[in-house]
Amino acid sequence: RRRAVVFVISDFLVDGNAYLRPLSVLSRKHDVVGLSIVDPAEIELPSVGLIELIDAETGARRTVDAASPGVRRRLAEVSASRRAALAADLVRLGADHEEIVTGQDYAHQLMLLFRRRESRR
Repeated sequence: RRRAVVFVISDFLVDGNAYLRPLSVLSRKHDVVGLSIVDPAEIELPSVGLIELIDAETGARRTVDAASPGVRRRLAEVSASRRAALAADLVRLGADHEEIVTGQDYAHQLMLLFRRRESRR
């Protein structure tokens, strides 16, 4: 019954926007903060030659040439578009959002998030 701050920690890598409905319901009663976990290779695929990508949800496999600038550019575009859509979805729901990149110091990012939230109060 009481309003709570709810942190949703996820990579949000799902088909379509399957996260929208549950987060919409959650955000009606609670203060939602989405923390999206991102691997640096999702932002910029390293040039390492042929790699096999496996969809964790479906098990589908695909081999791509990560040494190809076109492949790396296209994957970076898809990733940037997906991440921007997620951020827009969370803002539309009235939720805060912070992207946490694995391998980087997340404490600073979280401190900035908490400061932004505090300044709005």
